[in-house]
Amino acid sequence: MPFAATEAMYTAPRGEHHGVTSKEIAMAVARVTRRHTPDPLAAAPQVQPLTWRLVDVRPFVPEPAVDGDGGPPDGDGGPPDGEDVQRSRAVAEGTSGGPAAAEGRASVAATAPSALTTAEWAKAMKVGGGIAVLGLLVGSLLLLNVGPEGAYRVGSDFSAFAALFVLALAVERLLEPLARFADTSAAKDARDEADADVSQAATAAEEKTKLAVLAQKQAAYDKARQTAAIIHWGLAVGVSAVIAGSLDALLLTAIAAPDSANPNRVVDLVVTALVVGAGTKPLHDLVSKLEKKKEQEQDPPSTGGRSRRPASG
Repeated sequence: MPFAATEAMYTAPRGEHHGVTSKEIAMAVARVTRRHTPDPLAAAPQVQPLTWRLVDVRPFVPEPAVDGDGGPPDGDGGPPDGEDVQRSRAVAEGTSGGPAAAEGRASVAATAPSALTTAEWAKAMKVGGGIAVLGLLVGSLLLLNVGPEGAYRVGSDFSAFAALFVLALAVERLLEPLARFADTSAAKDARDEADADVSQAATAAEEKTKLAVLAQKQAAYDKARQTAAIIHWGLAVGVSAVIAGSLDALLLTAIAAPDSANPNRVVDLVVTALVVGAGTKPLHDLVSKLEKKKEQEQDPPSTGGRSRRPASG
């Protein structure tokens, strides 16, 4: 007898196994079989489904420190915007350090020239005024030693102004090389260097800092020009006094009426020196413009360095 049937028979209550039917034996066998036989599906290991995954094997390349559309970072901490494109183009062209640089330069240029302080003005007047006073003293000594036979006379009032024009032009040409003592090229070069540094600014913060430096250099250049103007005035007045005193070429005496009393000669010398000295600056500007115009006609940019000359008929 099989083991399952034997177990079913012996597990039945005592005195009842002789009355067990075949159906009951089959049901008992089935229960025992299910209890002792392991489930093959439950014992089998779980198989994971097959999946595919793409792996990037390219080397890691860090992204450059750029912002927005390829330009340098704008440094404002915000999202990229069109400022990056403008900044990168300006840096490439060498015209600006960023969109704000043009506005910064415009504000620096629009600012009124920095005036000299009282101490700076006094220092400049010590030099310029000292030269003027020295020239007036020398001119007065020469004037007092010139006799009537050595005095310079003009034919008419118009000739007097023509003589003053010639005298002012001569003084202007004489002061042209002497102006190197009041040269402002150093301050101008420092200003230009600061302006070039603005073009190299990579961030808005750096641009703001360099614009502040540019404003300082511009103020220093303005003060240097004012100081040079005072020194140039002193030189012009002093040289004019020496020349006018040595020639006895006095303005008030030249334009006085025949029956008028002669003015004080020293006062006349001071007036003449001031008038001639004041006229050297306009003459200098006029001569400079004429020279530049002549150079442009001889070497115009549009002709590649060749002067334009009318064709001969």
